[in-house]
Amino acid sequence: MQRLEIKNLGKLAHAEIRLGSLTVFAGPNNTGKSFVSKLLYSILNAMSTDPTQVRVQHWITPIRRSVRMLARDKHPSAHDLITMFSEMENVISPDSNESEWLDDAISLLPDQTAKLKDLSRNMQSVVAKEVSHEDERTSAHDAIRGFSKSLSDFDRELNNIEDPWDFIVSELEYSLKQNLVTNFQIPDISDLKADCKADLQVGLDGIFQAVISGDEVNLKVGQSSLRTLAGLSNVSYLESPIYWKLSTALEEIKRIPIFLPRRRQRQKLTAVPGYFYDLARELKFQSTGDIAFPEVYEWLVSDSVINGRISVSRSGDMSFEQKGRTFPLQTTATGVANLGILALLIERKIIDHDTVLFIDEPEAHLHPAWQVTTAEALFRLAKAGGKVVIATHSLDILKWLEVWVKKHPEDKKIVALNKFPVLNGDDDFDQKMAKIKADLTKPFFDLYLDGA
Repeated sequence: MQRLEIKNLGKLAHAEIRLGSLTVFAGPNNTGKSFVSKLLYSILNAMSTDPTQVRVQHWITPIRRSVRMLARDKHPSAHDLITMFSEMENVISPDSNESEWLDDAISLLPDQTAKLKDLSRNMQSVVAKEVSHEDERTSAHDAIRGFSKSLSDFDRELNNIEDPWDFIVSELEYSLKQNLVTNFQIPDISDLKADCKADLQVGLDGIFQAVISGDEVNLKVGQSSLRTLAGLSNVSYLESPIYWKLSTALEEIKRIPIFLPRRRQRQKLTAVPGYFYDLARELKFQSTGDIAFPEVYEWLVSDSVINGRISVSRSGDMSFEQKGRTFPLQTTATGVANLGILALLIERKIIDHDTVLFIDEPEAHLHPAWQVTTAEALFRLAKAGGKVVIATHSLDILKWLEVWVKKHPEDKKIVALNKFPVLNGDDDFDQKMAKIKADLTKPFFDLYLDGA
């Protein structure tokens, strides 16, 4: 098991968290469980995705826009510029394995930067000739001038890349900051701190340390450690099924344009966490190859569990298919929706042996019987080789886990049970479970005594 250490996050002044195949954050409401889940998801998601591709693609967006504008206007130089821009895109997006993006970025970035500079300068020479030829009163003149500025800005950004590793770490810090803003839906990441004057610190067993000082993220991570994290094929966060029943409407909200003066443009907060859109985007695609957990999938869709499957249309709408009939997800029972989406994640290869799945309150809106089934499903997934992190205050889920471990003591090693409010001691599974149950049942016993 691994140890995650956190200082100054929300209600947690200092916490040591254990991580395993099935990591459980358990305890009453408002004790920090969801905060830790979202924080860890934000970190792992940032470190498993190539941030250099995202940044360079952002830089060339104005160039792409200018090329399309000239092509639309049938400008004489459009053909040559389109050809050079196509070469530029080929340089930026080499045909490589996504899970090996770190090695690719370190080895290819210097060569890519040199080629991009050459292409940018060639485009600038073409554009410079056109600036002097175009009448200032024409729209083509404005387009060419804008094109020239985009190329100059791109060249300046390329010149600022001095060391590939420093550039990668800088982009990881930026990506993590954006993840925190969108996943917590806060305008300022300093809002995550318990003590606004102190730093927020997160460290994982010497693999990485992230420090939030003020409104900035400072990341310390070695190449070998980042290579391990970059090998994660996916990191997903699954929350309330209410989001999925309203998925079409929520995605439309994301597409509504918001026009602000350029100086005020920042990340737009929609009250819908970023991890919902991350997963919704993944679910639109199917992947080749065999699914990683066929036994878990077949059990989930069998007559004994949901007796059907969830499908996704080309437009992204979800429906439940059962015995030749199709029902909109909005009309489907919450338990079926929850477990059906879990099966869908397996079917679409979003969950495999190199993924981490976060689920916040898997018991939400579920009948106790469905909560027990959910506990078994998540345990089956973890035992089969998946990595699952849940935050829960369900006595039914915890009791199923307690009974299973008592019957199968060898499976205790799969579970990393964490009590919230956090205990920074070495209590074993049984001691933690007893304290968690005492906390969760206290309101009932207090009422019972009051009414006795």
